[in-house]
Amino acid sequence: MPVTGGFQAPARRPCPTLALARGAGRRKSSGLTFALTVASMLVLAWLLHRFVEKPLTPRLRAALAKAR
Repeated sequence: MPVTGGFQAPARRPCPTLALARGAGRRKSSGLTFALTVASMLVLAWLLHRFVEKPLTPRLRAALAKAR
């Protein structure tokens, strides 16, 4: 016996994350993506070295020297 007027699932909308993963209709060169990824990682590594590692090195050395 079919049930009428029961539960109806909501309409499905496309997932925005999957749309971005698929390129959202645009195709970019994988070589360009790779180059931009490498360049951004190098810039982030330099920034970390410049603004975190360099200023904290003397403090860490002094703390380690006192611990010995």
